[in-house]
Amino acid sequence: MSRQARLLYPGGVYHLISRFVNCDFLLDSDVMRQKYLSLLGAGVEKTDAVLLGYCLMSSHIHLVVRAGEEPLERMMKSIHSGYAGYVNRVSPKRIGPVFAGRYKAVLVEEDEYLLELIRYVHNNPVRGGVVLRARESNWSSHQAYVGDVNVPKWLNCGYVLSMFNDKAGWARRQFERFVDEGLDETRRKDLNGEEQNIANRRFESAVGDGWRLSGPVVGSDQFAAKVMNDLHQLDKQVVNGIHVKSAKHRQRPELSELVGVTCAELGIEPWEFEAQPKKKGPALARRIIVYLWVGVYGGRQAEVVRFLKANSGAVARWYTKSLAEIGEIEPLCDKIKAQFPTILSKEEKSQRVRYSFEIE
Repeated sequence: MSRQARLLYPGGVYHLISRFVNCDFLLDSDVMRQKYLSLLGAGVEKTDAVLLGYCLMSSHIHLVVRAGEEPLERMMKSIHSGYAGYVNRVSPKRIGPVFAGRYKAVLVEEDEYLLELIRYVHNNPVRGGVVLRARESNWSSHQAYVGDVNVPKWLNCGYVLSMFNDKAGWARRQFERFVDEGLDETRRKDLNGEEQNIANRRFESAVGDGWRLSGPVVGSDQFAAKVMNDLHQLDKQVVNGIHVKSAKHRQRPELSELVGVTCAELGIEPWEFEAQPKKKGPALARRIIVYLWVGVYGGRQAEVVRFLKANSGAVARWYTKSLAEIGEIEPLCDKIKAQFPTILSKEEKSQRVRYSFEIE
């Protein structure tokens, strides 16, 4: 029997999807949805998990959760057992299972996908034709994010909003604009975990066919390797010619230094970088900066957002585009990296080793 790589990753961000049996509409009234929310709040408060977002649809449920040390199964079991019992009590003619099997847990790479995931979840009622904008739905966390309703103590909106602005009012407005930018977004198989077979094949090619993923992982190969290593389920030497090695640590420069060196390397004047962000040179500089800060030095996109006073959605797009054109920008990146020391600081020594795949 194949061994199961259980992706219960403390600190990881998960997209949890639960569907009702036979796609029944078992969450289609205000009373039933309020009951589920009360169970959700109680379940979250009993564990060390952090709820970052949710959306209740008539036939299924979406949750965005940061896992703690305790298994997510414990929280979900308390919520769903309570709700299944409630449904069977209030529906005299109904008996038997309420949920269609176990919930799906999709582990996502935070820096690249968290904001996209929150937007995707909040826009579920829009894709379903229930409302025209996320703000019109009473049964997602979007209204709490934009300040239309009070934030329940079991929901954490502050972490995501802080990526947009330090001031609450501006953060809410920028967040709503970011979510509305995804109104036309279609169903995404990656964020829904429907590309698990592809992930399984990629993972098996790295660690051998004696392992199976118990849940989808959305993110880069580097992220998947780091997760497996942290879970003590990835060998240092793996089959099929793929070798997992520790990435070279670099002392992280100040973000202001990185901006200055990048602009100098590209021959961009400071005023031009500030005043003409969409011009070819400054736009390239921004993609290089976010790639180096996040992909090389292990910084966060939110720090770039705050420093450049940019829209978080734009920064996410810069990073995604930089990854797509890495072959073109890598020579420039190498020149910029060469101007900073490769000294391992005491702080970095205490951090976990990051991994990357290299084909030998």
